Amino acid sequence: MVPTSMTARGVLGILALLVTAPSCGSGAPEEGGGVGPPSAAGRMALARVPEGDPRFARIAALQAAAASPDATSAAWEDLGRAFVQRAREDLDPGFLLQAESASDRALELSPGSPPALVLRALARISQHRFAEARETARAATAGDDADPAAWGALFDAAIEIGDDAEAVAACERMLALGPTSASLARAGWLAWLHGDVPGALSRVASALEASRAAGGEPFAWTAALLARLRLSSGDPAGALAVCDEAAARIPAHPFLLACRGRALLALGRPGDAAPPLRDALALQPLPDHAWALGDALTEAGRADEAEGAYAMVSRLGAMVDPRALAAFLAARGERSEEALALARKEAATRDDPYTRDVLGWALFRAGRREEAKDASDRALALGTREPTFLYHAGRIAEALGERAEAARLACAALPVRSGLPAAEAADLAAMLPRVARGGSCPPAASTAGTPGTRTR
Repeated sequence: MVPTSMTARGVLGILALLVTAPSCGSGAPEEGGGVGPPSAAGRMALARVPEGDPRFARIAALQAAAASPDATSAAWEDLGRAFVQRAREDLDPGFLLQAESASDRALELSPGSPPALVLRALARISQHRFAEARETARAATAGDDADPAAWGALFDAAIEIGDDAEAVAACERMLALGPTSASLARAGWLAWLHGDVPGALSRVASALEASRAAGGEPFAWTAALLARLRLSSGDPAGALAVCDEAAARIPAHPFLLACRGRALLALGRPGDAAPPLRDALALQPLPDHAWALGDALTEAGRADEAEGAYAMVSRLGAMVDPRALAAFLAARGERSEEALALARKEAATRDDPYTRDVLGWALFRAGRREEAKDASDRALALGTREPTFLYHAGRIAEALGERAEAARLACAALPVRSGLPAAEAADLAAMLPRVARGGSCPPAASTAGTPGTRTR
């Protein structure tokens, strides 16, 4: 489950694979070559891979086995799993198209094969076809009730659709099959969504320990998730410590570079934050990385460079992450109707708390306050303590004249403001004198959570 990015803005639904628009980027194999299977199914999975590149040696061997006239469904499933691993390690979801192609051929040879169905579900998730992914994952769990990967795919799809009950059941089944890094990370994310911050931090810390022996991408991703949760729970120093410890083992990983940059930014060190964020963006061109880099450059007084980074948010968001673009535009109060259109389109296929929050804020920016409140209330329905949810809900309540509610939400957001984008953290500080009695929060509210604030 790899999220679209590890930001405190929270776009984190998939915990096994990148959720971006499918593409065949620089790491994807070029078509042509290889011996094709008897039907069209599987042809993309046999596309020639780079010769002499050790990263593709295993895939080449598995392609040769799958291309054999007497290849079984298991040979194609092995090839599909190899492409999934390549997608994880190269951070290129284009390889999931090859995995899906392999699953198509496996299902021709063995209809209803649970491992092949899992591959297909993962591909559907990467394409944001969440309803189809859920049905496919359900079929996989029905065929093999003891396959953690099938339950993991079902969890991921259910989270995106907003089916909390099914996500809980899938997570519980995964944990019953064994407390692995994958199951513990999902349990931590579920606890976070339900507002159990200590439980979330504890489970993800356990997931990190479970992934330590394997190392590599799973360890880097889990460390970035733990850092992201620490940042959003008001502990940027703790987030930085996690990133630095993981980076000592896996240098120059984009997840770890990005989480280090965001932690430094939250600690009031924008000049130090910009270089790792720039490096993360170069390695993994995602709009959230560009957004954080723009914020760091802005706070460092480098406005011209910041505008260049912000321009990249629009370009990248349009290509790979419309929801991140909608969130960015709404946060800046720009192109409100475009932001709302993007948010509505996302909400048509996914209904997780983060999509609800983006839709609510886009509605607010478009002047539709009552609709905004409905969407914001739904974002908070599970009890999620995401800083952006609290801040947005507070601003909406203030606009509707609900001053006491606005003060309650603002004071809840105050101790975790390190998880807010820079502009929203500043706006939260400006909001408090307008809504809180005496212009400040009660001591219990202002000191709750782990210390750690943004220095401006």
